[in-house]
Amino acid sequence: MKLWLDDVRPAPQGWMWAKDNATAKSILEACGVTGHVAIHECSLDHDLGALPTGDTDPREVMFLQGDSPDGSGYDLAVWMCENGLVPDIVTIHSWNPAGARRMRATFYDHGYETTLRPFQL
Repeated sequence: MKLWLDDVRPAPQGWMWAKDNATAKSILEACGVTGHVAIHECSLDHDLGALPTGDTDPREVMFLQGDSPDGSGYDLAVWMCENGLVPDIVTIHSWNPAGARRMRATFYDHGYETTLRPFQL
């Protein structure tokens, strides 16, 4: 199974979509990262907490970011590392270069490899 964390951009087909950290944590805890029904890949955004506008075009809502009450993708990265719930494949697809680098450094510091691949429209 694959986990997509992003509050604005829809998950690719076949991925589980978490729009916030609470949902992502629940999925990771329920499925784990080993076993038959496990999350083996995730793709994470940094900036969470977009305000709903009714517009599905990410270029229109990216400037309306608020602060998510349960943190950013960085906060989820820290939690994943601390709880040993890091899938084999981790991609960071954030448009926020500084946030993406910080997330990558967190995974690296805990011995996990990641790929930085900013989201492409």
